[in-house]
Amino acid sequence: MRLLLRPPALLTALLTVLTVTLAAAPAQAAVQAPRVTSTSATHDALTLAWTPVPGAAGYRIKRSTVATTTTPIYQGSAGTSAQVTGLTPATSYNLQVRALKKSGGFLTPYSAVVAVRTLSDPRGVLRVGSYNVACEKCTDTPVGEEGTWYQRRAAVVSGIAGEDLDVIGIQEASQG
Repeated sequence: MRLLLRPPALLTALLTVLTVTLAAAPAQAAVQAPRVTSTSATHDALTLAWTPVPGAAGYRIKRSTVATTTTPIYQGSAGTSAQVTGLTPATSYNLQVRALKKSGGFLTPYSAVVAVRTLSDPRGVLRVGSYNVACEKCTDTPVGEEGTWYQRRAAVVSGIAGEDLDVIGIQEASQG
């Protein structure tokens, strides 16, 4: 038996096959960006961790002192955490992470911006105070016109506390 197809019928059959083939192709799901899960800071470094991304060969960390992360500095990481070093004390940094393909291309967009501030430099100015407190053997006997120790101690403690000192030296200066 011979079957003759007219050109319009053949074209319709061909388009039906193409439509079915194209519709059957699975859509590729977008890979989600990593999510920064923790951060910590010292005076010159930040440590951050993020969620793993399936299929990631590595990660790229983007940091900037500008909220829009313009003028960024980049750093790579093979795992899901990294330490960013060589930072300026008492400075806010904006961080983002993205997953990379094995080829080095981008697997995901950047994560949401996370702002972290480095601590003040512990080697900065050390504020020291030394106090000689007239006590007159810490009895209720007034020291000159200043009053007794009991009468003066709240003012002395308040004055010392108001100085915001790192180191305090107090010495009793007995008067007798």
